[in-house]
Parts: sequence; structure tokens; C-alpha cells
Amino acid sequence: MDQSAEVVFAQRLASNEKTIRDRALKKLRKYLSARGSESAFSRDDLRKLWKGLHYSMWMQDKPLLQEELSARICGLLKVFSDGQSALNFAAAFFATQASEWNRLDQWRMDKYMMLTRDFLRATFEVVKSRSWEGSLVSSLAQLVDEEVLDAAREENPDGLRLHLADIWLEELARVGAGELKENQILTLLKPYVNYIAKSKRDIISDRIRKSIFDTILEGPAAVDVEAEDAEGAEETEDDQPTLQYNLRAIAEALFEQGKQDSVCPRIRRKLYSLVKRFKAAAPPESPKKAEKRKLAEENTPIVKKLKTKKTTADTGKKNTKTVKETPESSERRVVFDLKRNSSRGLQEFVMSAADSPSPYLPSRSPKQGILKDSPGASPSPSLRKISSDKDTPKGKKVLSKGKNSAAKGSKFDGKGKKKKAKMLARKKARMMKKSQHR
Repeated sequence: MDQSAEVVFAQRLASNEKTIRDRALKKLRKYLSARGSESAFSRDDLRKLWKGLHYSMWMQDKPLLQEELSARICGLLKVFSDGQSALNFAAAFFATQASEWNRLDQWRMDKYMMLTRDFLRATFEVVKSRSWEGSLVSSLAQLVDEEVLDAAREENPDGLRLHLADIWLEELARVGAGELKENQILTLLKPYVNYIAKSKRDIISDRIRKSIFDTILEGPAAVDVEAEDAEGAEETEDDQPTLQYNLRAIAEALFEQGKQDSVCPRIRRKLYSLVKRFKAAAPPESPKKAEKRKLAEENTPIVKKLKTKKTTADTGKKNTKTVKETPESSERRVVFDLKRNSSRGLQEFVMSAADSPSPYLPSRSPKQGILKDSPGASPSPSLRKISSDKDTPKGKKVLSKGKNSAAKGSKFDGKGKKKKAKMLARKKARMMKKSQHR
């Protein structure tokens, strides 16, 4: 059975003999240089090579030899002439570490943490050597997000996530301070913004929030304090170049993640708390930026909706007035919703009650002075004869005057039925008498 070159390299790199491992690593460097110029490696081929490199470090003892091996492994990134091929090699490294991290024991953890730090720095240097090209910066952020920080992949080790968060800003400042632009730094911070917004593991999220975002907010102040406390120090950390963060842009990125529907309220509150801290720490906007933002807000089209105006009369209930504006014409349609009796005269009130198809029963007794005529006015003829046939249509019921109008109306209805019954009885009796006489 023929074995591929990657499998052969993996077997020799994981050998028990140091001489075999060293010779295999030297040949691997030449193989990557020759193969990389002809055709790109597949993901499976790179994973096979990294399996052998991983166990090459596993078999290496003694700290000095481990540091030397770590430097030689990280130097393989410089073999690739194409930046994207180098990042594919880095993606295979992070994927291998994520799958093997939980198998590390306490005696081997330190050297793999050292290898991770060295390789992350070497990856930053590869992107730096290509002038921090935008596509490479985005690819680097994407591979870290997918291979290590993806919150949906619960099998990924939390130890590797925390270690990356602890060393991320430190190694980035060591390589790219003074060269990286604010938008590039924001791109490299987005994997951590995505993780704290999507992860439901509060312990890991809080640790990452402290390692990344609290360091950004409190880092410069902490450096100044340490510089003041250092006695006899000729050089301070202030002399070293630092990363230039756009605090307002970071706050906007956190806010954009926090307003997503998939974010639970508990995490949203934490994100908004971070947003407030970043906005408070951000320097004031320059006049030009403030003017541009103001113009953008003014030019934003505004869609007018129904406006509700509220008017109050004394301390009574509120009458709502709804105005609907249409873009086609300037006419306005006004609809009044009255929740109390209006101040109409008694005559108008009674006439409307007589014309209504059903009995008009107010929910409460009207206030004094609202349903009465002015003092001294004689009652109108229609009030003297409310229930007349001419004024009242058939089948309509008229409300009588008085406080207990509903109760009185019911009594009158009962008396009318009795009278009608008596009249019918008398009519039958007269007809019986007439028939007997005949």
C-alpha cells in the first residue's frame, strides 16, 4: 500500500529518535517550498503534516531544545510565497491544537502554550510582511473565529480560547503597533466580539471580556501607574509604540451584536454595559466628523406615521385627536373619540335619544348644567309631548326625565301591558253580549 508524502513525514516527525525528527523537519521545509510553488495543499494534507509536527513537540524534552524546536516550526510559515497559503497552514495549526489540547497533561502544557504564542506572533509577522493587506487581515480573523472561537462548536477547548485571549493583544502590539490602522484592529477584535455575544458560558465570556476589552479600556492607565511606581527605571513602557484603538467603532460593533434577536437578554445587558464604557472613554468627535454625522441624520428619509395628539380639559378624562396626513393632498381628516357627555342642550339630547334605534342609556348620570336648558327658558313643545305618535317613530323607546329614568320606563311598560289586556278582555265581553242578543 503506497503512503502519501504527508503520512511519511508525519511518521518521521513523531519518531522517538531526535535525529530522525530533526532530519524530517529539515526535509519538510524543502518539501513545502517546492510543493507550495506548484500546487496548493489541501486541508487534509496540512492536517496530516501538523499531526506529525504536534507530536514532534510532544517527544521533545528540555526547555532550551523545546524553544529551538518551536522557532523552527514557526519558521515554516516563511516558506510559503503566497500569503493565503501561509494562512491555510496557520488554520491547520489552530485546528490541530483545538483537537489535541484536551489530551495535554500538566507536564506538557507549558511547551504547547509557548508554541501557540510563538506561532501566533509568526502569523502576525506573515501578514505584516505583506503590508497588512485587508484580505489577509480578514482571513486571519476568520480562521481564528472558525477554528477556535466558534461558540457553536462546544467541542473546542476553553483552555485554548482563554490562552489566545490572554496573548492576543500583547503579541499584536509587539508586531503591529504603530502600523496597524484602527479599522484593521477592529477586524482582528471581531472574533472576540462575536464570541461574547453568542456564547452562553458566562465564565469563559467574562474572562475573555476582561482579557480583551477591559485591557483596551484600562491598559494605558495601568501603564502610566506602573511607570510612576518604577523607581530608577530609565525607560518606561510609554516609550514603546501602542495600538491605536477606535473606541467609538468598538462600541458600535458591540452594539450591533447586542441588538441581534438571537442574543439573550442577560448577554445583551452585558454588551450594552460595555458599550456605555467604551463611549464614555472615547474622545469627543472632531467638528468635521460631527458635522458629517449630523448631515447623514438630516438626509435620512423619515416616514410619517399617525400622530396622536392628546388634549386635556381640566382634570377630567382625556380626549384623543387622531390626525392622518396623506402625501397626496394636504387635507386632514380629524376623528374625535369622545369618552364623556358633551355639553349639549337638553332638547338636542332628548331628540337624539328618540331617533336612536335602541334605548340611549348613558353609563353614568350627566353632570349638572350639561343636560339642562338655560334658566328661565320655557320647556319646548317637543318636551311636553315626547312620546307622541308624531314625534316618536314606531318601535322606538323614549327615555323619560328624572334620575331613575330607566326604572320608571320599566314600570310604565308593565302598566301599559295590563291596560291593553283589560281592553282586550272588555272587547271580547262586548262581542259575546252582541252574539247572545242576536
